[in-house]
Amino acid sequence: MSDARKTLAAALLALATAAAYWPALDNQFVAYDDDLLITRVPPLRGGLGWQGVRWAVLTGEGGNWFPLTRLSWLVDASLFGIEPRAFHATDVAIHAVAAACWFLALARLTGSPGPSFFVAGIYALHPLRVESVAWAASRKDVLAGLFAALSLLAYERAVRRGGARRHEMVSMWLALGLLSKPILVPWPLVLLLLDAWPLGRLGRGGRLDPARLRAALWEKLPLLALAAAASAAALATQHASGALRSLSQIPAWARAANASASLVDYLAQTVWPTGLAFFYPHPGTEVSLAKAAVGAALLGAFSGLGFALRRSRPWILVGWLWFVLLWAPVSGLVQVGQAARADRYMLLPHVGLAIAVAWTAWSWAGSRRAARIAVGGAAAAALVACALATQAQVRVWRDSESLFVHALRVTEGNHVAHTNLGIVLFRAGRLDEAAAHLAAGLRLAPRSTIAAGWLGMARLQQGREEEAIRLLGAALRAAPEREDWRLGLSGALRARGRAPDAVALLRAVPADRATPALQVELASALVDAGDLDGARAALRAAAEAAPGDARIPALMEALEERRAAR
Repeated sequence: MSDARKTLAAALLALATAAAYWPALDNQFVAYDDDLLITRVPPLRGGLGWQGVRWAVLTGEGGNWFPLTRLSWLVDASLFGIEPRAFHATDVAIHAVAAACWFLALARLTGSPGPSFFVAGIYALHPLRVESVAWAASRKDVLAGLFAALSLLAYERAVRRGGARRHEMVSMWLALGLLSKPILVPWPLVLLLLDAWPLGRLGRGGRLDPARLRAALWEKLPLLALAAAASAAALATQHASGALRSLSQIPAWARAANASASLVDYLAQTVWPTGLAFFYPHPGTEVSLAKAAVGAALLGAFSGLGFALRRSRPWILVGWLWFVLLWAPVSGLVQVGQAARADRYMLLPHVGLAIAVAWTAWSWAGSRRAARIAVGGAAAAALVACALATQAQVRVWRDSESLFVHALRVTEGNHVAHTNLGIVLFRAGRLDEAAAHLAAGLRLAPRSTIAAGWLGMARLQQGREEEAIRLLGAALRAAPEREDWRLGLSGALRARGRAPDAVALLRAVPADRATPALQVELASALVDAGDLDGARAALRAAAEAAPGDARIPALMEALEERRAAR
């Protein structure tokens, strides 16, 4: 295939990718990390200025350090404001460009544009990609995927044309990818796999040459250094945020069993991508040992098959090891967060699986015209099916309620979906539905501070003050910084005639952290407790901090009337 035809094929793949994800432009931000990372982040609203850049480079909010992703959000915010359509459009554009780059990189590396197109199509269109593309907070995935493809393009040029500058370009693209998301930490080893096949740099006739291997490893020392630095930064940030769970919370055997069981789910959803959800609850020590055994057997069988065929069909071993290398860091052996697995974790590992399948099918077809037509037709049908399924899955992400309801439909015991849906419904004023879901979330996860706090707020609105006091008290002990829960607990205490307890609760907040809302609530509690002078002082402090607060004059007037009545 000529370079012009490759460029045309890349453009067509990019257009097909954009078409498949076009419905995402009508989606809203969702109340799952979009708020934590984008919509409620003051530095983003300031746009691409010095303060914004400083925030992007230094912050580790959300348990992750990905400065380049945050810088890209700053650009969007500067150009369009915090608008979901703009953020989603950027994500779709990045993914479409990445799809074209993956095709060009694989076609140049292998000299086989047909299988390369299929692999790039799977990367772009498989429904397991939807989470990475349709979720605004997951831009780090699509950026990392783009820079991975660009690094492959640079690596092909560096290997075949030589030159220190070309190798420096590989390092640059990898660095940008790692600054987007540290998922590319194993990438230098993936390049080493490509040295074996298709580049044939590690030996001849399927035999490994130790001297060539040493040279290839030496060449990759700068890349390995970048990966090590990114890995250290990621672990430090996750540990500081509490995202890295301790070994005592989930035993090592349970984490290993869950990783093995999740492998079965990943492979099954690769073939038949149904039941996709934004969150899959971790089974803890209740993990299915039978499924874990199946996963271990599959891991061993595919590894053995690849090794046995390493000389006649090297792409099988290379593709499988590509998958394993990029899956292992996100397998859950080192548990981060509460999820058992995640769709987005398959963004790069899937490329390895697709390589193994595509080149095996193409090799089987050989030079037989009918067989090639059959293989090409099957590949085209698979990509069309993926595109249609992806369009449907994109619509699942149209808003928070749709996302959480869908997750409850396709998963079991999903406390995160129950809790998040309950919060959304509470904010929408659908109190009874909200309380039901929050209660379900708390039953499934009795230690969930979020579920307890929001259920307490719902019970307060329902007039069940004693239950609200119990729930909000427990939530505040775990998260004393939550002002909304403190205000809610104060209101519940006052409603039950416990104004002095409410005063003590509010005065526990240091003076330099007492917001006008807390001062106003303190004034109300002091009035109920009979301390009118204290209430006047609290209102004056609130008026100084927020002179435009409309509640303060009314409360001051009510306070004076009460003083006069005395």
